Amino acid sequence: MGLFIKRWLLPVLGAALALWLIFRLYGSLDFARFLDGLRYANPVWLTVLAAMILLEQLLSGWKWRQILFDVKPVGSLPLTGALLAGYGVNVLVPLGVSPLVRAWLVARLHGLKMATVLSTAVIARFLDGVVFALFAGAVAAAGRIPQIEGDLRLGLSIAGALNLLLFGGLLWVLFRFRGLLAREEPLICRLFDWITGRMGASGPGLRASLGAGIVWPRA
Repeated sequence: MGLFIKRWLLPVLGAALALWLIFRLYGSLDFARFLDGLRYANPVWLTVLAAMILLEQLLSGWKWRQILFDVKPVGSLPLTGALLAGYGVNVLVPLGVSPLVRAWLVARLHGLKMATVLSTAVIARFLDGVVFALFAGAVAAAGRIPQIEGDLRLGLSIAGALNLLLFGGLLWVLFRFRGLLAREEPLICRLFDWITGRMGASGPGLRASLGAGIVWPRA
């Protein structure tokens, strides 16, 4: 019975939930109007937009490579492909599964453990939050803010400060307590092992894999 639930019932329920969410998110879109807008759009700017999106993903892949390098050197292009695959799956299954998909792909293709790769993906995401905070601060300090209702400059300043505190704090917590993952005594580790054990996984092994991915580029 347990095997039936894990192998058939849970995937079917997950697929049904994903289809329902897709219908809820995209069912009200006016595709005819969207296609009509594309028909009259300037192809030059559409090309520029597509190129900038690809460039952004390539830079994201390069950034991820710097974090993953001390675990295993993986090229920027394979990592960019994993990022795009993750975004593609996230469009079909809008449940925030993109980091899991990209971590699984890179781990499968390069002989790594998924939890280790996932830790590096989390660090990359936290760094994105820090960079956003810095950009928001720069725009609030020196950018030309459009005159609209409300104090947009103050809003940007607060958003940037909150992002810096949140993601900078999360990075500090990761690196400050990564040694905790290798110990058996703390309550949080025993609780983690109990939860993962109920899911049929090895708690100590998973903690070790997660800790192995909490790395910082040395060069």
